[in-house]
Amino acid sequence: MKARRFLANQLLAHHLKLTALLLTLCLTAQAQRLSQTPVQPSADDARIARLVGLAKVWGAVKYFHPFLAYRDIDWDKALVETIPKVGAAKTPQEYQAAVNQMLAVLGDKSTRAEIETGTKAASPNQPAASAKEPVRVEDGLLLIEATRAARTGAQDINAFRRLLGKIDESIPTAKGVVIDGRDAVQTDDYVAYFFDGLLRQILPQMLDADVTLGSTRYRMHNGYPTPTTGANGDVTFMVLPGNLPVTFTGHNVRHADGRQLQRVGIQPAIRVAPTIHGVDAGHDEVLDRAVKYLQENVKK
Repeated sequence: MKARRFLANQLLAHHLKLTALLLTLCLTAQAQRLSQTPVQPSADDARIARLVGLAKVWGAVKYFHPFLAYRDIDWDKALVETIPKVGAAKTPQEYQAAVNQMLAVLGDKSTRAEIETGTKAASPNQPAASAKEPVRVEDGLLLIEATRAARTGAQDINAFRRLLGKIDESIPTAKGVVIDGRDAVQTDDYVAYFFDGLLRQILPQMLDADVTLGSTRYRMHNGYPTPTTGANGDVTFMVLPGNLPVTFTGHNVRHADGRQLQRVGIQPAIRVAPTIHGVDAGHDEVLDRAVKYLQENVKK
């Protein structure tokens, strides 16, 4: 009797093991089939994901965008008016337009949803390409194209040192100094490093004092030919469902004395802007006006 019971238990255990093995194989096959045939999200799933993305960007802007701290903006109303448009959006372009309608309430050019489609056009205030040396003396005036000099340093440190040496030699005898910080293309961090180093070396010589970049520059505002946009501050970046990038101004930046800078910008004492006639003639009217100002005002 005991032998029969032992044999039955062994058969039962064997069947249980076999059943468990078959069940495991079935589950594995099912998982492989599901992984090979991904489930396409429904239109309702996409709509919900876009609404969730709208809520995320609304919340991020509410608690981090500086404009909401000192401007009368009904940010809640902007969200309520945008929800139906996002819910009805069928394409990434419609989604982008709906989100941008909400962000436009802020009045911040740096805050937008933008599907990248290619290269951006250059600013009309950018200088024309120059074949002259980035550091040169003309009519007793020292002209320093700072960004071009910084790009030179990013490519050849020895050439950059020679430019610094030429600046050091020319400053004591120069009637005046023009520093041109414009650039025709976007500047990367490495070029910005040399640009910063260039200013830190030459400004103390001109002012006969230590210069702290970030505060002193605001007291030198007369050098700006046109008002700046006042869209400064770091840029916060996030991606919404549907691979829609959104950027917005991420912190409050003011003048060194506490005055509002964002949305106001740096206002120049002398306004100069390129004209169609000047561009056609190949003239750099902004630089020419700076030189003219020095020629009229420096001591002979």
